[in-house]
Amino acid sequence: MNSMTWTAWWAALSVLVFSFSSLTAQVLEYDTKITIEKGKKITEKRYRILVKDKSDIGWADIDIFHDQKEKFQLIHANVVSKRGKVERRIKNKDIITTSNLSHGSFYQDGLVESFKLHWNEYPYEIDYAYKIEEKEFLYLTRWMPLVSKGATTLKASLMVEIPNDYEVIMKYDSSFQMQEKADGDTKKWTWTAVGVSLEEDDYFAPSAWEFMPQVAIAPAIFKYGVAGSNSSWESFGDWQIALNEGADELPLSEQQKVDELLAGIATDREKVRHLYHYLQDHTKYVNVSIDVGGLKSYPASYVCENKYGDCKALTTYMRALLKYAGIPAYYTLINSGSNAVAVDPNFTGTQFNHVILMVPLENDTIWLENTSSINPFNYLGTFTQDRWALKVDAGKSELIRTPALQSEDVLNESRFHFKLEESGEGQVVIDRMLRNNQFEKYNYYDAHEKREDQEEMIEDDVEIKHFELNDWRISKANRDRTFIEVHTEGDCKKQFRTVGSLKALQLPGFELPNLKKPEEREQLVQVRYPIHIVDSMMYDLPFLNKYSVELPDAINIDNTFGTFDIKSERRGDHQIVVERRFYMPAGRYPVEEYEQLYDFFKTINKRHKQFVVILKDKT
Repeated sequence: MNSMTWTAWWAALSVLVFSFSSLTAQVLEYDTKITIEKGKKITEKRYRILVKDKSDIGWADIDIFHDQKEKFQLIHANVVSKRGKVERRIKNKDIITTSNLSHGSFYQDGLVESFKLHWNEYPYEIDYAYKIEEKEFLYLTRWMPLVSKGATTLKASLMVEIPNDYEVIMKYDSSFQMQEKADGDTKKWTWTAVGVSLEEDDYFAPSAWEFMPQVAIAPAIFKYGVAGSNSSWESFGDWQIALNEGADELPLSEQQKVDELLAGIATDREKVRHLYHYLQDHTKYVNVSIDVGGLKSYPASYVCENKYGDCKALTTYMRALLKYAGIPAYYTLINSGSNAVAVDPNFTGTQFNHVILMVPLENDTIWLENTSSINPFNYLGTFTQDRWALKVDAGKSELIRTPALQSEDVLNESRFHFKLEESGEGQVVIDRMLRNNQFEKYNYYDAHEKREDQEEMIEDDVEIKHFELNDWRISKANRDRTFIEVHTEGDCKKQFRTVGSLKALQLPGFELPNLKKPEEREQLVQVRYPIHIVDSMMYDLPFLNKYSVELPDAINIDNTFGTFDIKSERRGDHQIVVERRFYMPAGRYPVEEYEQLYDFFKTINKRHKQFVVILKDKT
């Protein structure tokens, strides 16, 4: 779990908290010891876990992640019966070593040590410990006294022992019990915690690493590929520049290609666009994490020759294309993901798992995601929007904020056109214009998934009861549009709920998440980006003159967390139109305000169910 590649590090953080989220076993003891000896970092970990019954058996399937360059040693791995007897000991021959190939990877230098601590009598205890030795590293630890959501860690400890002259930067939560001790040539810190638990994921909750107590320690001066310093973001950026020195030079053949591509193009913005499209069309993203722990970028010449690379290599290549074209661009470190861990601006060091490119132009700044062959030009989306990123600039590296998605960027519009018979059967045509996360999902499916998988997704997304899909298409006007259009046609039944002589329209579904009750909520509220939904439903009813129509009063609900509106009207002799809108802005709110969010959602769900268009038979 202590791989030193930045991708493996942050993946390890996720594994630490999420691997066993559905399980209920107890972690009896979780101990970590970090020692610096002769410039090497030695990490020792020990786990004692109570496996109560068969539902906890996942805890007995052990995977330990590390890099090939790191020296791994299993100290012990035992099964202990409820009588306290060691029933089984793992030997080296029982360990299976495999490559750590993540989804979409081409090659990685990570390894996984796997073994099983199964036993046939419950409850039983598993007790295992291991050691990892590293010669080069960027951090000592980022430690949380928790192994998994959904399981209580009864006792956890972290001990760090370093030479007296070894300087570190350190940050830790004051809620820990901490002891500091000097002993001869070394100094030692110990943090302990008891009875630590974390509720399962809830809607609008930040990453656990943003609010759980933790300890972060990094060396003030380090050597990782080249010498570096964590004294400031400027010095850390200079280390990154030194690590990748000379990587952004284009071969002569590629320079000639750039000259051909840009011939006759006048503006820098259009030059950037053409070169970005060239990157997308002629390279492929693969996760190549070799050499200096995967932190050193492959040179632009590598991508020119092989036509693939990881985020670092592709970003370096794109930067090299722009550099030759005379357009400055900045290698920018960022922590990616729709619910990514926030970067702590006050703790210098590696907190990033991804690289993008920042291209400042005279009247605008362009952001390029270089791993995607389908992203629109200058599109960050939910993956990297609105967060701290490190702009790497010689002697001037600094944290900057990526642009936040605005209301118009996230607007998802749906137009339903029903043609119904008096029985409630008929046809419906749905036209949707999708943005933000919905755009990203459909854009991906359109480019990479089989037609039958696309069809299944579309059918699942139609929130109409008794609907049968007949035809559909996904379309995007051009590659740089930040929205996608989905046209759906189908048959429907039972679109009226009949009570005696009354008919009530069955509106397409709109139900917000079922949130935990306020007294059960422990986490603050984090809305990463706005949510904006507009639905228009036209009902074409040729028989409407036979009925009197009772339209419900319009509903408008305003709350700190957003707005909800729904209204209806009759148009002409045979049409009823219902319009519905929901908007929720981005924001971060203390847990004390969660009750307002809960009431907001509860009120919307209740009032929406009460919004009923009634047709009353005139006879």
